Amino acid sequence: MNTAVHAPITGFPPALAPEGIPIPIPDSLELHLSVDEPSMVAQLCGVPEGRARHDLALASLRIGLLALDQARGRIDADVVATEGRRLLERLGDLLDANSRETQTRITGTLREYFDPQSGRFEERVQRLVRRDGELEELLKRHVGGPDSEIARTLATLVGRDSELVRRLDPSSADGILRALTETLEEQLRTQRERVLAEFSLDNSQGALTRMLSELGERHGALEGRIEERIADVVREFSLDDESSALSRLVRSVERAQKTITAEFSLDSETSALSRMAKQLDRTTRTLEAQLTLDDDASALSRLRRELMTILQSSDESNQRFQEEVKIAIRELVARREEAARSTTHGFTFQDAVFAAIERLARSRGDIVEDVASVPGTIARCKKGDAVVTLGAEHIAAGARIVVESKDDAGYKITRALEEMQEARKNREASLGLFVLSSNAAPNGTPGFARHGDDVIIVWNPEDPATDVRLEAGFEVCRSLTARRARESSTHGADLAAIEQAILGIERCLSGMEEIETWAKTVENNGKKILQRVQTDRGALADQVNSLRDHTAALRTSLVGESQA
Repeated sequence: MNTAVHAPITGFPPALAPEGIPIPIPDSLELHLSVDEPSMVAQLCGVPEGRARHDLALASLRIGLLALDQARGRIDADVVATEGRRLLERLGDLLDANSRETQTRITGTLREYFDPQSGRFEERVQRLVRRDGELEELLKRHVGGPDSEIARTLATLVGRDSELVRRLDPSSADGILRALTETLEEQLRTQRERVLAEFSLDNSQGALTRMLSELGERHGALEGRIEERIADVVREFSLDDESSALSRLVRSVERAQKTITAEFSLDSETSALSRMAKQLDRTTRTLEAQLTLDDDASALSRLRRELMTILQSSDESNQRFQEEVKIAIRELVARREEAARSTTHGFTFQDAVFAAIERLARSRGDIVEDVASVPGTIARCKKGDAVVTLGAEHIAAGARIVVESKDDAGYKITRALEEMQEARKNREASLGLFVLSSNAAPNGTPGFARHGDDVIIVWNPEDPATDVRLEAGFEVCRSLTARRARESSTHGADLAAIEQAILGIERCLSGMEEIETWAKTVENNGKKILQRVQTDRGALADQVNSLRDHTAALRTSLVGESQA
């Protein structure tokens, strides 16, 4: 089988010529390949010839090249690790040998000097401190006996016939004690005479005489200044003097009293109280004019007209909405009756589910296989109607999602989970999507529910409103595979955002079930239905977009790490 691949070459290091010169790489390369591997031929033949087969071959080539590139990097890393361990082991042996040799040398040197029996240090200490040793001989020669060096020196300096003893003798005429006594007596006598002279009134220059004269002069001046100060204070508090402080204070108080009285008097047109009364009167008349309904130009009249217009418009809008809802319900009922009579235009529920899943998978680059009639890995077991293999652009490329569809009445959740567990094993899939017909779902079955690795939805191919459940369930399965692929990496924030988006989808779809209940009482709950539909539609769209964005971010991160 021949196929031509025309694709840009990216993500690999440039090739080198034998001389080490880089070979220029063009923007694209056209290859004509002959595929003779049976499994590869079977995979390529399972895709329609044309663009789809070309994309599958290109994706397979890209994955193979990435795997080879990573394998080369792993081999180099193993070689470096092995050589590093060998060098570390060699270095450890050398360090151990050097440590043992150094310890041996240090031990021998210390034993030579400090051995208690034959050490040099011990021998030297014994020669110094033993009886009649060097240290004892030295001490005897300098400080022992009357003829020692220290005895002769002390006798010369402080002995009985020394100069120091002679000077300290009290009976000596030129001794230190007699000279000191005479000097002290002379100084005490001089100081006593000087102090008595300072405190004598006969001495005009003495300290006591000068103090008495200065006190007399200051007492006279102080008496004169106190009398002057008292007279000044009495004049300031006299009302007879027009310029006194008390007279000026009385005049200022009288002027202030007159000013305050004039400002708070209603007899004067210019007073502050009169101006304030006029302003209040004008404000009262203006408010009365604006709050009357007799004047069409008043604010209250204009407000009443605006409110009446809004209420009338709201009533008309509600009536139109109720009529539209009634028409839509009648059309929906008619379509359902027509679909029931025509048996879905010849398609079974299983075929309808496969067609819808195939449409969703094709738009995302995934591959869908109808395996309802093909046994799986379990002998003679055909559980699992369809298998979705995620495309190369997904971060979990190659992962499989099994799809099981049922239109049997009375199908319970426990039974569905048991079948999904067996279907995942039979089709070697990591995630499962169970689609239950709304006509067969028991009362109270949630329209969307996630149970670990399985997602169960209730879908009606004749009701477009339930298509959002099918799309949300399929997108949640694809996102869960992405989380599985990255749950052991450092992208905890991205995985948390994916989980938050999935929970948001579950809440929105639960709200859609409430809408179905409200639709039964359209006349009374029309406005509630409209508000809830608009809110949940926007929230569901935001959550699905968020889920896609985080999945794309994880895919980009994985591709960047692979290229690095």
